Amino acid sequence: MAKIDQITELMRDRLIQGRYGQLGRLPSLVSLAEEFHVSRQTMLQVLQRLQAEGRIVARGGSGYSVAPPRVRVPGLTESFDQFLQDQGLHPVFRNLEEPVLVPADAALAEACRVPEGTLIARRVRVQGTAEEPYRIAATHYPYALLGEENFRQMRENPSFHGLRAIKAAYGRVVKQVRERWQARLATNQEEEILCIVRGTPVIELHRQCFDDMTVLMYNRIVFDANKYEFTSEYTTNHRTS
Repeated sequence: MAKIDQITELMRDRLIQGRYGQLGRLPSLVSLAEEFHVSRQTMLQVLQRLQAEGRIVARGGSGYSVAPPRVRVPGLTESFDQFLQDQGLHPVFRNLEEPVLVPADAALAEACRVPEGTLIARRVRVQGTAEEPYRIAATHYPYALLGEENFRQMRENPSFHGLRAIKAAYGRVVKQVRERWQARLATNQEEEILCIVRGTPVIELHRQCFDDMTVLMYNRIVFDANKYEFTSEYTTNHRTS
């Protein structure tokens, strides 16, 4: 086994056994390189492997720490900020792009179930905590449903909740949700925004929220896969033997 693989395996075992504590800080890159008698570059590659596995997180110029426990991937929630609070986290949202009105191209028109050229209100945000970005969310609402005043509020408030506004204005609520998931590697831009290293997996979610046959909201969300776990529970009529 190559030296770098041996060190990675040993460090992985240490993390699993809790050698550095929960959320604890790892020794410095220099200290670890000296301990294992390797170059700093080799030790950095080991740490980047462990970061890509979601076992440690980089703290800017402060080195590396043990990664926090994964959180359950939520379905459509009343609000993602409340979901984070329920996990004991303090939510912080910021706009990556200012909310804008865009004419729907063919792909967006299909996702929103509207004719091409229909005005769509779009915003793109980073959602997470002050320390850790958890996901990139691009949210789209038909402008005819959102309205001028709600669009103004969305531009002023990164935490503005569009579905609540549509419910208040028209009494229309989500009755059906369709989701499509795919796993892939992050783009360079996503790596930078989510503060992840090359080779880290992400999950891309496309979510359509319907009342009857109308799409009230369409989301494209990119998750840092290492921060989440996927769980399911369901009944079945099939017999097993």
